[in-house]
Amino acid sequence: MGSCSLFTCDDEPNNVCSKCQWKVTDSRDGDPLTGVSVLEVGTTNGTVTDIDGIYSLKLNSPSTVLVFSYIGYTTKSISVNGQSELNVVMEFGTLLDEVIVTSLGISREKISLLLCTGS
Repeated sequence: MGSCSLFTCDDEPNNVCSKCQWKVTDSRDGDPLTGVSVLEVGTTNGTVTDIDGIYSLKLNSPSTVLVFSYIGYTTKSISVNGQSELNVVMEFGTLLDEVIVTSLGISREKISLLLCTGS
């Protein structure tokens, strides 16, 4: 699965548009990865993969670089260079040994307890 079509756009710089659709999979078992962040370097243009590992992105340049990131996997940068087939295989990263969660701004109320004794 992978297609990238270059076509003319009158409203785009250099009259070139590129809308690409590719698949992102896991290196261990080839399963599609859902929720992988895909960002075009140097822009705010990005998307995430769907449930089938597919994403579609209108690129600003056919020679752009895409960055793929996913929790637990090694971030990958790929140069598109006008390629029509560019399916991405994400490598499993290192596991976290421990996670420390901290929070700021938590306050507790002090409650006074008054004891009365009678005689």
